[in-house]
Amino acid sequence: MKTEGSTTAPADQNPLVITAISDSDAYLQAYSNFCFSRKAYNNEFERSGTIAGRPISFRLLNNKSEDIAPTISFVNKDTLEKRIERKVSQYQFQKNN
Repeated sequence: MKTEGSTTAPADQNPLVITAISDSDAYLQAYSNFCFSRKAYNNEFERSGTIAGRPISFRLLNNKSEDIAPTISFVNKDTLEKRIERKVSQYQFQKNN
């Protein structure tokens, strides 16, 4: 298994429970959370060097723990993903003193 240069294999994190009105809404919430997690990791990596827990991808699990992210399709999906990515890239985390 490729480990992205780390000494341990990637591991799934505990799932974040998302309550949404539709699968597409849940997908966008999960994608946004993934993008923020990736940005937080990258910011910390730049400050501290190698750290564990690099977000590689996300899965959207239904109530049967089945990944439904690849099957979700809706109008403007790519456009909305790019909008989330732009907003996240512009976000500045507050520095803890």
